[in-house]
Amino acid sequence: MTADLALAVTATGAVLRPPGAPDDWFDVATELGRRGYKYLPPGAHYLLAAVRRALGTGAALAAEPDRRGLAVGCHGVLGDHYAAADRTVAAGHSDRLSPVTAPFFAVNALAGRVAGEHRTQGFTLTTTSPRVAGLEAWETGGRALRAGRCDVLVVATTEHGTGAADGAVAVVLEDAGRAAARGAVVHGRCRVGTGLVPATSDVPRATAALLGDLPRRLGLPDRIPVLMDSDGSAFADTVAGLVGEWGPVRPAAAGGPGCVPPVLAVSTAVAAGADTVVVSASRTGHVAVAHIIGPDKESAA
Repeated sequence: MTADLALAVTATGAVLRPPGAPDDWFDVATELGRRGYKYLPPGAHYLLAAVRRALGTGAALAAEPDRRGLAVGCHGVLGDHYAAADRTVAAGHSDRLSPVTAPFFAVNALAGRVAGEHRTQGFTLTTTSPRVAGLEAWETGGRALRAGRCDVLVVATTEHGTGAADGAVAVVLEDAGRAAARGAVVHGRCRVGTGLVPATSDVPRATAALLGDLPRRLGLPDRIPVLMDSDGSAFADTVAGLVGEWGPVRPAAAGGPGCVPPVLAVSTAVAAGADTVVVSASRTGHVAVAHIIGPDKESAA
């Protein structure tokens, strides 16, 4: 594992539901504008705003349009939208669906809307695994960046219907050498690995094997602090016990359901500037590990 596999984080942006805020906490007109956004699903609002914050208001990505990539992770973000569409069709006819929101029957439409707004023409992709979809988007999009599919990658995650965990987080990733050459501020570097332990497997043995392989894949040092993002399931407890062998484990500050908390935990760890690992686990057997490397430090790999 070489250090250049850890992508540089050059910008971040987040739109998060304030503690105790009502369901209508997001001000569309203030965040996005008074025209063209009002009737979009809430998850699209959050996503657009977080990416806009990461890129800077009105700012273009530091790459040509065909060299820009976008990877979005989400899971239940459009649940309310799907339920409303079902009710509309069951009670009448599909002709009654709004032409503004109807395209969001496809979850990929979330990424498509962002790509159109920021002229992202390299590629877009969407991942939807429970809990870890945002980090899966980070891993998959990062693989495409390293393969030369783009020069700059935006990774984002958005959720709606998760209560206090509603919102979106976005990060901008680049090759560390490219970022240094153009004089960008590098907040830290990160590499991500994910995996799945099927329920049909010998779960304890398969979990131990996966968590034995991920440190090698990510070039982890022998000892490193671990932030554990857990959904409170028995599987997550098993993962937390096994990663205790990597170093001292403490809960990630960001909590709640959905895919936003794990990416928020990574973004927060990058901002802190210390070498650490964020581990996320879902009751479905999904695991994600993010290795954060401080901005002025070389990887131990």
